[in-house]
Amino acid sequence: MNETVSRGDLPSGWSGHVIAGLEALAMLSRGQLEVTEAALTLTGTTPSLRVKDDLRAALAGELPSGMQIVLNLREEQAL
Repeated sequence: MNETVSRGDLPSGWSGHVIAGLEALAMLSRGQLEVTEAALTLTGTTPSLRVKDDLRAALAGELPSGMQIVLNLREEQAL
């Protein structure tokens, strides 16, 4: 059984940051999300790098203005 436990040492607003990151992660084919107090980093692959601007805009609207958004994306290679 999985259980979610809230820790008292997490930064204020952390759950909103994680939810915004998970929503952005859903726009990728494969990816990894890392959320720290100062930055949200999204690494992965996408069918088109055109999604990068959409991701940045969506995250900027959900995260505090001082939080850094790092997008390490690469385009999938077609077979």
